This record gives sequence, C-alpha cells and structure tokens, in this order.
Amino acid sequence: MLPEANVEIRTLQQLDIETGLREGGLDLGLVNLLDDDVLSETVVGTTLLVGRPVVVLPADHPLLALTEIGVEDLRAHPFIGMRSGYLMHRFVMRLFDQDLPREWHTTDGADLGKVMVAEGLGLSVLPDYSVVDDPLERAGVIATRPIVGNETQVRLVMVHSPSHRFS
Repeated sequence: MLPEANVEIRTLQQLDIETGLREGGLDLGLVNLLDDDVLSETVVGTTLLVGRPVVVLPADHPLLALTEIGVEDLRAHPFIGMRSGYLMHRFVMRLFDQDLPREWHTTDGADLGKVMVAEGLGLSVLPDYSVVDDPLERAGVIATRPIVGNETQVRLVMVHSPSHRFS
C-alpha cells in the first residue's frame, strides 16, 4: 500500500516561495533565475532546466517571418509583460532599457501570458522551456523566436529548505 500524499500546486513569486520554505508552509518550490542570480542562503536549489528568453508570438504574426526578433521590432508591438516581482519582468526591463512599448498589458505568470498571446493581445517574452511543447505551441497557436544578440540564460531551479531531506 502506498502512503497517502497531498499535493497542492500554487503560483507564487520567488520571495513568497522562500518565505513558505523558511516558515514550513512549503516543502518544494520552483523558481526561475537569470544566469547572474544567486539563491538566498535560506534555500538550497537544484537546477532542472536551462534555457533562454524568447519572444512568444501568435502563430499568424508577421514577425514570424524573421529568424530572430530585435528589441526595436518587439517594442513596436503591443506587449504582454509579467507583473513586477516576476523574473521575466526584471529581464524585459533590462531588455527595453526604460524605453518600453507604448501598449503594455500585465499578467501573472507564463500560462496567462501565453493565453493572452494566443488571443492576439500582444507579444511576450518567456523562458523557452515555458513554451516549447506547451499545448498552445503544439497546436500551432503560438510560436517563438530568439531575441537578436541576447545570450542570457534562464534556469528553472527546484528549491527547498536546507533542513528538508528527500529520500
């Protein structure tokens, strides 16, 4: 007989995950980190995936004719950004260097961002591993392109409290 287990999946920002781990309200968390980010000393992490930020577009968007999308091209279209506190928000603020797209929508998390892109509300920037093989991508509703000249890496890291042991 297998032991019973309850699994609760929640969408939280990195600070909330670290607080939950520290206070014992969470056992595990998943966080995205840029290549120059380090974890706080209150958590231990294991890198699960490494990828790159990519532009996410509706499958019928004219920019898909390009093999890579430049920041100026991206800036010229309605944009779907993550809310402040998300890693991709910090990344696109660096990318746009304070010269933001005129039309900007904000959402929480990659899943809502992909749905908004699929609905034609704008373009977004997400880690490639958040989009590749996603049901919307497999169905041909959304697609991705690399960002011209951008070599930034994004890591998906599983984090837990240093006192929590897994067997």
